[in-house]
Amino acid sequence: MPLSNGRLAWPARIVGLGGILALLLIVGLLDWHEGEEVATARLMVGRTHQVIDNTEQLRTQLDDAEAAQRSFLLTGDQSHLEPFAVAARDIAAQLGDLRKLTADEPSQQANFARIEQLVTTELAELRGTIQLRRDGKPAAALAEVETKRGKALMDALRQAIVAAEAEEQHLLAQRTAEADQKSRRSRLLVSAGALSALAAIIVALYMLREAERRRHSAEAKLEAKAAVLQTTMDNSAQGIVVFDHDGRAIEWNNRFVSLVAIAPPKRNATSIGDLVLQIDHRQGAPVDWLHRWALAASSGPVEAEGQLGARWLEVRSNPIPGGGFIATVLDITGRRNAEERFQRAQRLEAVGQLSGGIAHDFNNLLTVVSGNLELLARAVAKDAHAAKLVGAAQRAAARGARLTQQMLAFARRQILRPEPLDPVQLCAEFRPLLERAVGNGVTLALDGAPDLWRCNADPGQLEAALLNLAINARDAMPGESGTLTIEMRNLTIDREEGAGDFPEAKPGDYVAITVRDTGQGMTPEVLARVREPFYTTKEVGRGSGLGLSQVDGFVRQSGGSLRIESAPGQGTAVTMLLPRAAAAPVPAAAPGGGPPPSRPRLVADEGALVPAPAPAEAGAATILVVEDEEDVRDMVVAMLTERGYRVLTAHDGREATALLQRDEPQIDLLFTDIVMPNGVSGLELGRAARRHRRSIKVLLTSGYGHQALVQQGIAGEFPLVEKPYQQAALADRIAAILKA
Repeated sequence: MPLSNGRLAWPARIVGLGGILALLLIVGLLDWHEGEEVATARLMVGRTHQVIDNTEQLRTQLDDAEAAQRSFLLTGDQSHLEPFAVAARDIAAQLGDLRKLTADEPSQQANFARIEQLVTTELAELRGTIQLRRDGKPAAALAEVETKRGKALMDALRQAIVAAEAEEQHLLAQRTAEADQKSRRSRLLVSAGALSALAAIIVALYMLREAERRRHSAEAKLEAKAAVLQTTMDNSAQGIVVFDHDGRAIEWNNRFVSLVAIAPPKRNATSIGDLVLQIDHRQGAPVDWLHRWALAASSGPVEAEGQLGARWLEVRSNPIPGGGFIATVLDITGRRNAEERFQRAQRLEAVGQLSGGIAHDFNNLLTVVSGNLELLARAVAKDAHAAKLVGAAQRAAARGARLTQQMLAFARRQILRPEPLDPVQLCAEFRPLLERAVGNGVTLALDGAPDLWRCNADPGQLEAALLNLAINARDAMPGESGTLTIEMRNLTIDREEGAGDFPEAKPGDYVAITVRDTGQGMTPEVLARVREPFYTTKEVGRGSGLGLSQVDGFVRQSGGSLRIESAPGQGTAVTMLLPRAAAAPVPAAAPGGGPPPSRPRLVADEGALVPAPAPAEAGAATILVVEDEEDVRDMVVAMLTERGYRVLTAHDGREATALLQRDEPQIDLLFTDIVMPNGVSGLELGRAARRHRRSIKVLLTSGYGHQALVQQGIAGEFPLVEKPYQQAALADRIAAILKA
């Protein structure tokens, strides 16, 4: 190649560059063409995967439809048909997608046409049995199911789906092989392009003088880009540190230094091991999870997370081309706290559902036990020894009743009767009982803001919560001596995400009632579990572990939030956040009409509030008792008969309806359980009774109470007495309703 003054002659240079550019253009076009083919092949592979996924979803949706149909046939519950409707709709959409995805596959078109035919037939079969059940022909619907036609259809449908999947798997293997072959050919063209690029580089070496003229301009641009990059690093929410191939820190941002809480490293001198040792020294102990990450950081992409002081950090490392690696540090404390709150809420909700169900069943048992014990007490009144034994059994039954109420409070299924109330006045009236409960060694102080709002809460349950917290505080103070302070103040939350101290609270006005003690406090481990039901640090026999969980349930059910602050040696502060009352207190009407219920006199009994029994009145009226539990029914009949009432009984709503429709003499009061078998609830029975006999009075009872009424959407339509009930209290309630 001719030279002129150490440079390529212009004609030769132009020819050389033109040839290389032409070669690069040809290779580039070929590479583009091959890339298009590879992309097409991969698209076909992806489509095949989608067909397989859609076919699996179709199988799942068919199973969902069949399960919903069977559930409806067995229960008759219309809500069980919602999954059937969703599945039927999704199946139609799924079949349409499969037809589009296999438009260029004749064999699969035939398979899915067969599947669509079978699906249509199967859905028609399912809808037929559903319609029979809706028409009130459950036997006919079940008979249709037992013909096995539906099973035969589903078996044929599953076989057709398996055949379609097998065909698609075959296409997947074929298309994957084609895609791999085209990828290899594309890589060869890329290699050819690389060689061409190498030739271009060789030519560029001869043009260094031309590049030299542009160097200064390029350096200036690089410096500007470096400044932008450094600014980006310094303003990143992540901590960033860059290590060279020898593991020494060469670049970092301020966020990294603040997150790990150490002095800035020395550039090109501080290794990753040195950084971890500095962190250990600052924390006062080795941070094991960080050591494990540091050992593997330079070998490839590695990530780890763990606690550093009060923070949770996520650390990641990724290699840098040419040697070295970059590490990023992210503060995930908020995310971890949110995950823990969510998991705790899930655990407590599951335990709450279980506790509510157990409490309901146990209330039925206690109703029988306590009622029969009252009858037995009168029968053995002259036998001192027997009366003493019966009294012990009655006290145990009463403790069981309080325990079930605590379980219902935790599960947020207790009956609340909220009203606007003045917390300062309530605490002042309640102070003598609190002082007796905590003992002479504890000083009780009340601190209420002068402009304190009224709060909306059930006064009896608020008193029970205060008593629970006071007794817990007394037990936490050494020698049962110290200071117990009840502070009351106004609090407004005006952010959608809630106040920082009350993350679960909604925006609004609240009254914050804080019970603060000077006790020994709690460790972080105890504080994390203190709201869990049946968890207690007291010795056996001094607590059920339901105190704080009951308070938590009451506050949440009232629309508020609970915060617990404690540390070893610094005492404990429990704050109940209760909604501000919208209006001044007015007497509440009794459910179902009549005068407002009077608040029961409260007495202290081992940290719980128990209504004192009142004398019962005799009656002379006809009462229809509807109760599916035979023992409960027998006990109520015996009690009412003993008090002079004429009593009729029914096992369920249907039997009671038949009695009401007959020309039975005057029935003055219907006393019925809410939850009963055979499809007629106590609420429905009460409405039917009012239609047949307009003058009849209705009294409901339940172990669930509030939850059952709310689910039916008619809370307050009829008066309610909770299980377990004392005979005297029940007699008083019946007498009051009959007189109203």
